[in-house]
Amino acid sequence: MKRIKILLLMLLVVFILPTVGQAKLVPGDFIDLRGHWAQQDIQLLNQLDIMKGMGTTAQGYRVLAPDNLVTRTQMAKVLTDTFQLDYGQLRFIKQPVPSDYYCDVDNNSWYADAVVMCAINEVFYARNGYNFEPAYELTRIEAANAIYRCFTAKNISIPMVMMMPIYDDTQDLGQDDMNAMVFVSNTGIMKGDGQNFRPNDPLTRAELAKIIRCCVDLISLNENNNDQEYSVKTGQEFILSLAANPSTGYIWDFNKSYDEKLLELEVDKAYKNDAATNENIIGQGGRSYWKFKALKAGQAEIKLSYARPWESVQPAKTYKLKINIADGTDQVTPVGISIQTQAYNHLAEYMETNLRIPCLQGLPDEALQTKLNDRLVGDAFVLEKSLQSDVEQYAANAQAFDFPIHNFVLYSRFQPGYLSQRLLSLTIDYYQYTGGAHGMTERRPYNIDLESGQDLALKDLFVDNYDYASIINQEIKNQISNGEPIYFEGDMGFQGISEAQAFYLQDDALVMVFQQYEIAPYAAGIPEFTIPLSLFGDKFRTDLLTAK
Repeated sequence: MKRIKILLLMLLVVFILPTVGQAKLVPGDFIDLRGHWAQQDIQLLNQLDIMKGMGTTAQGYRVLAPDNLVTRTQMAKVLTDTFQLDYGQLRFIKQPVPSDYYCDVDNNSWYADAVVMCAINEVFYARNGYNFEPAYELTRIEAANAIYRCFTAKNISIPMVMMMPIYDDTQDLGQDDMNAMVFVSNTGIMKGDGQNFRPNDPLTRAELAKIIRCCVDLISLNENNNDQEYSVKTGQEFILSLAANPSTGYIWDFNKSYDEKLLELEVDKAYKNDAATNENIIGQGGRSYWKFKALKAGQAEIKLSYARPWESVQPAKTYKLKINIADGTDQVTPVGISIQTQAYNHLAEYMETNLRIPCLQGLPDEALQTKLNDRLVGDAFVLEKSLQSDVEQYAANAQAFDFPIHNFVLYSRFQPGYLSQRLLSLTIDYYQYTGGAHGMTERRPYNIDLESGQDLALKDLFVDNYDYASIINQEIKNQISNGEPIYFEGDMGFQGISEAQAFYLQDDALVMVFQQYEIAPYAAGIPEFTIPLSLFGDKFRTDLLTAK
């Protein structure tokens, strides 16, 4: 009797399953999806909570609108959910909102969070100044660019054979567009039609579903991750995808193998068959998908077995994955001190501020750490306040004398030089644009004794009464003589370092910094000269490089 029941069950799977797609629609189903060429891709993304509907009818049927064109807001939401876009390594001084980046996005809109995440990860460029243009319909090349930037932002590397796709209509693409087109073509995410990529054509929601399903397959955990470890942050989601064939009676089973306090199974056994069409072919295999969310820090293990539930034999396949869940984003150095990034964005009338400010973590003296971090933030805000005052005066004059007003810009980025328990050395570049042919960048070094909190001058790095200046001056002159002829000559050229010379430290060198126009024209950038510490013999205070 038991064997008869099993046989009937198998017949049910083999012969009834192919007709499931013809079941009568009920409220809650998509009314405009049956028989559509993208039905399987859309249903999978809907199960994974990545692609939603466009509303419901009066009868309760959902509307997907697969042939509608994709807007920037829809793309932002789908990409944010697919790639789990987040703050990355950034710590924001204030909670970012869309109006920090764009003039035309409501901070309370349904897509506000997605727009912010895309802005932070530089997925989209602003249009027409500082506008996002939420209803703008995306072109294929814009979609390719956005996807390429998502892979870059998340540091996802996809093995592929690098080839230059040949299309008749991509010859006029810029370099960024060309890079994106090559990436999506070589990874199979997007293809052209015969000889044309159609870069400027709009994109339908159905086409987007196929593209995003390809992205999901590329970035989800799969057979290649078997018996490996995977790291994720609390609050993040991830997808696991494994080959399966329900028509054989085999299914993947967790058997409660993971800690439900650490992981939440949000989607269980979403499925897509491998058929190119919507037809369910007898014996056709496919892939099963599961979506998890990391709840809190810890280490969890997912174990699956692929077997027929009624058979008391060893499973045909097993799968094991160790999940390391981190509570934060700190990157700790071997000595326990790290430099994090604090971010601040603000879009005011006639001025854009985009700051990335270093933030110390892990100092034993927490009071000193707070003092130093407050100083770094304060220095940046002093500059912003000064420029804001300038732009207000400029705007008033422009309105009074009826000449065009352009936006001022303040950007900052930093570059670590040397970090130990005793010493912090880094530079912050402040870029300002206030009109004219180009902006100006100031490179501001910080060299701080982390035990006293005091700034270190160049003379503090050497033993008393040592003529370090002569060594440095001669080395700089040698490098100028042996390098490209890009420096000023005579009285405008290099005359020697000063007591207040700007510098920073690297592992085995001092780097002398000169500002724009100080010893060379603007085209030369910010001249730097690397001075090996070996030139100073035992006169350099190596005690500053280690803790007492």
